[in-house]
Amino acid sequence: MAQSRRTPSSKASIKPQYLVILDVSGLLCCKISHSVAKKRLGDCFKSARKSPGPPQANRGQSPPLGGRDIPSSTLQLRSYSLLARPGVVAFLEKLLEQYAVAIFSSTTEINLGQILAWLLPSGLQQRLTFVWDRSRTRLDPEYGRKPHISAYQTIKQLVDVWDCPTFNAQRQWGSCNTLLVDHELAKLRFNNPSNFLLTSEWRMELSLPADDNQDSLEDLRLEIDRALTNLPQDTSKPAR
Repeated sequence: MAQSRRTPSSKASIKPQYLVILDVSGLLCCKISHSVAKKRLGDCFKSARKSPGPPQANRGQSPPLGGRDIPSSTLQLRSYSLLARPGVVAFLEKLLEQYAVAIFSSTTEINLGQILAWLLPSGLQQRLTFVWDRSRTRLDPEYGRKPHISAYQTIKQLVDVWDCPTFNAQRQWGSCNTLLVDHELAKLRFNNPSNFLLTSEWRMELSLPADDNQDSLEDLRLEIDRALTNLPQDTSKPAR
């Protein structure tokens, strides 16, 4: 079958050609224990706990603190705390200018709702194609056969996205135009490698300057561009 390569459009359109699905923790923010946050961030963390975050215009930005760029946005959930990745709002706005963008996280619906309300302006959230939480993942089918896989581990299957009868009723999205971005290969491994981008986990090493030895979000955006350009397009039938 004839295949061709398509170059992602640089202009926004009513019907974007590509769908980019993003993970949340480890990509747009990072987890940190309450005890570590208190110890390393001190008064900065204590003040951040009193409110859901800074004004929307400042979310995802990181003012200097003692010579380090530590995100001012800090969220405390029941079991852990979160730090926003610097520049996350601008990163998503740029992606949305070119592509349809969705969120697919393995965290619970309650936690994901709180995280997105804290991390992103409401107007940006409304532009997302869909937001999927843990209930849309699958239990890892290799549990019991491989000792390192725990009972609660989950995987993300793109076929569930493509077969969704609500947002994909017209079968617009398929293997020729969808990219799943995540830092955990274990969650991605049952998908075609051409349809996922495995990234390095974003972590805030609080003993170092922020984003030290980490790829910037702009670099990640360019990686996404390249991965989409390299998606094979089967011209003999509709996208699947």
